[in-house]
Amino acid sequence: MLLTVTEVKRHIGAHQDYNWEETALSLELPLAKLQDDIWLDSPAKVHLRMRNGGDRLLFEGEVKAQLKMLCGRCLTEFTQTVVCPIEEQLLFARPSGQFNQEPDDDDADRELAVLEGDTVDATDMVRSNLIASLPMKPLCKEECRGLCPICGVDLNQESCSCSDKEVDPRLAALAQWLEKKEVKENECCT
Repeated sequence: MLLTVTEVKRHIGAHQDYNWEETALSLELPLAKLQDDIWLDSPAKVHLRMRNGGDRLLFEGEVKAQLKMLCGRCLTEFTQTVVCPIEEQLLFARPSGQFNQEPDDDDADRELAVLEGDTVDATDMVRSNLIASLPMKPLCKEECRGLCPICGVDLNQESCSCSDKEVDPRLAALAQWLEKKEVKENECCT
């Protein structure tokens, strides 16, 4: 979405509100995929306020999106609504001949992008904030028990009779030896 900033640039404190939707196609997401196992399920709703902060444009708002995900524990597909905040800044370009060596310049400002022209493409802003808010490991529910590592059954749906003792593969031979020893001791005692 291209935002025209001409009017807001003219007056300090001036602002403009925007509301629109971004689809997977407009966000340039191949196959609606935001990340492995996370897809955009429907268009994302964007609310953004652009404000003139004197030497910069301030963008504040949020993106609300319906995401389809695969649980990182049980591999069940589920849908979740995500609301992620947007807080961005763009510095106004200084007139030619002025240097950025003023004593009141903040070191953090050196990292900010500079506005050139009278339009801002907010699509990159929306996409990057949406991706940054994604969970590292999506969970269908906080108490998800996952899959049994031995038989693969979904432990949220049913129980299994697999041993819950996990044996380090490097110590598997020792575990077998201990089992044989226990069997021999039990045979001697009976």
